[in-house]
Amino acid sequence: KVSTLTLVFLYCITQPSWAWRGCPNEIDSTYRPTFHLISPCNWLNDPNGNIFINGTFHIFYQWCAYNTNGNCEKAWGHAYSKDLLIWTHVSPALVPWNPYDINGVWSGSALLDHETGEPVIMYTGINAQGLEVQVLALPQPNDPLFIHWETSPANPVIGSRPSGIVLSGGFRDPNLYFLGGQYFIQIG
Repeated sequence: KVSTLTLVFLYCITQPSWAWRGCPNEIDSTYRPTFHLISPCNWLNDPNGNIFINGTFHIFYQWCAYNTNGNCEKAWGHAYSKDLLIWTHVSPALVPWNPYDINGVWSGSALLDHETGEPVIMYTGINAQGLEVQVLALPQPNDPLFIHWETSPANPVIGSRPSGIVLSGGFRDPNLYFLGGQYFIQIG
């Protein structure tokens, strides 16, 4: 079953010049913050993969574009700013359309690759069976604002919870970091 949100995202990301053009319903801006990043509309959760590169701040966030309660296939919204005051929203960076994330692009993190200087995103995808898997995404070449992302052909890079690990909650929300010349992933 393919949801309306998935169909909207599939249409949007297949359009070569698609960018955020507005919300599906009118927004009353009377009480919206002026100097605080908020989604263009509806439900925002979990800031993810915040990076500063080439003089620009990027914030990715878990987002439901078409409802206000978070009950949807989650995507990653993306906004960038030069000064942390004025934000430009662009196309969703990650949307649920691969078999390993068809039921949602959940929380994760980003870091700058120490060899290439390019950002790398790792996030939890919810596959068709409802299982949490870990997924890598990289920016498309020649995209200085990192608006267009591609998932790795090796995905999911972690396809299941490792055996012998007992968790009281989910196997999600990977945190990438670089320490002592090595890359690490922390998953809660």
